[in-house]
Amino acid sequence: MFPKVINICGFDYDIIFPYDFKSSDRLGLCDNGNRKIYLTNRHKGSNLSEQYIHESLLHEVFHVFEYLYYPDDINHYIIEKMSTMWYQFILDNKFISNDIVPKQVKIGPFIWNVIDMEEEMLNIDSEDWTFYIDYTNNNFLFNHLTRHDKKKSKYLHLMRAISCAMLFYIISPNDETDDDEISEIDVVAMTTGIYQFLRSNSWYIDLIKVKYKSLLGRKKVKTE
Repeated sequence: MFPKVINICGFDYDIIFPYDFKSSDRLGLCDNGNRKIYLTNRHKGSNLSEQYIHESLLHEVFHVFEYLYYPDDINHYIIEKMSTMWYQFILDNKFISNDIVPKQVKIGPFIWNVIDMEEEMLNIDSEDWTFYIDYTNNNFLFNHLTRHDKKKSKYLHLMRAISCAMLFYIISPNDETDDDEISEIDVVAMTTGIYQFLRSNSWYIDLIKVKYKSLLGRKKVKTE
């Protein structure tokens, strides 16, 4: 189904699958001390679909990001929702596998525009800003100078903006989290891990895209 060893942010993790957890409620476990990820193929006496197993793997990868980038534990709710949203995002957006910066992306059921803007049009004081998120109109506004940046760098900037938008959806309607618990800066750091993971493990993108179509609609988004 997937490799026995995967690279996450420079570290090799063994994938132990299938693993029989004593607790029937557990789908996976990340053991950062021993660099191992355990995944089960059964839950409460029933076989899990491959889609659940693939998403469970990404969820445990997010626990690696938590371990590498944060001194304290993050609310598990945030990790659960962020990993699920990124899993859905990979399914919905072709650009995630070809490094092309698109004109639009799909986050959950919403279409977001990727727009080049000049500093004076946004009334932003800083001269070194990279992106600005217009949550009201679902726009990612990029400094027009970054358009001439290296493709991979611009691609990473866009992924960071996408993670910030996901955080907005996760926290705003939810009373289980504290806005001060995780900031956009924290999410930007986590996105660096996502970027590195997807670049080092292109098999993961191919695996889930071949097997499954989008669950939230089939509307295609434009790419350049």
